[in-house]
Amino acid sequence: MQKGKTQVDSSFYQDLEEASLSAFWKVIAPLQKGGSPRRGRIWRWDQVHPMLERAGKLVGPDQGAERRVLIFAGAESSATTTPTLTASVQMVLPGETAPSHRHTISAIRFVLSAKGAFTEVEGERIPMEPGDLIVTPAWSWHGHGNESREPAVWLDGLDAPLVRALKVAFFEPDSEEHQKQEIPDSGRHTATGSVRALGAHSSQAAFPVVYPWSEVYPELQHQAAGAGDPYDGVIVEYVHPATGGPTLPTLGCYLQLLRPGEKTRTHRHTGSVIYHVVRGSGYSTLEGERIDWQKRDTFALPSWVWHAHSNSGSEEAILFSFTEAPALRTLGLYRQEEKSD
Repeated sequence: MQKGKTQVDSSFYQDLEEASLSAFWKVIAPLQKGGSPRRGRIWRWDQVHPMLERAGKLVGPDQGAERRVLIFAGAESSATTTPTLTASVQMVLPGETAPSHRHTISAIRFVLSAKGAFTEVEGERIPMEPGDLIVTPAWSWHGHGNESREPAVWLDGLDAPLVRALKVAFFEPDSEEHQKQEIPDSGRHTATGSVRALGAHSSQAAFPVVYPWSEVYPELQHQAAGAGDPYDGVIVEYVHPATGGPTLPTLGCYLQLLRPGEKTRTHRHTGSVIYHVVRGSGYSTLEGERIDWQKRDTFALPSWVWHAHSNSGSEEAILFSFTEAPALRTLGLYRQEEKSD
């Protein structure tokens, strides 16, 4: 018998398709190469903000748009930023109220400008201040409002693509029945960006967690007195006050600081990351491609991409980020690799 590639009649593959079957040897090669995007992507605030202002004049809660949200659309879909994460920017104008609803998708909100605005989670009204991180756990009722004279704007982070891929995405709008229900007092929970948690534990599965900028930033500065991490600079993790673990089971949140002139070493890891520039300017190198960024820009890092960060300015650069790494760790799929410079 002659060695080499086996010749298979094309009718065999046609019959397989008609039987809703596929040949492993035909599909495994492309899968082994990996199909996820390898290039980063950036959304510059000087382009995003004018579009958000235009949206403010065109749509709103009383004009067919329950949420005035602009998604940072990735290469694979206009509804997602990476294959597993969605990042977007939301605006609530003075006097507006975004109606309450709930869904199995978890969300985090990093406040950009919102003096006098609030979000309400499980019946608890939470004032918004710039730099605050507010967590909306899965299946918790939440809505937003703005009682100030200025637009309220924040960054939304969601695990929507992951939840949809698992076919467990459920949504429920507010109703009169829900409004008549008495919601148990969950208590106020506030945590800093360190391993230290503040506030008592709660028996509620879904309760609001707030990380005030006024407490997180001083902790970041305190950590800056040390050497920092060679791959991320000075970095702190937003820790859940009840579990001591990540911010949410599917989302981990971080705040990092790069000193003027600081350059990190190169590494890569599974799990995509969405970065938002809180302060300063610099650039990140993703698979050898330089992406320059400045305050209010947002950029996406795909999974398993070599990357490093640099502060090219004269002041500290601060990046807020979130990732689906906690879900990968739970599934035993998280890994990282360091590059020898």
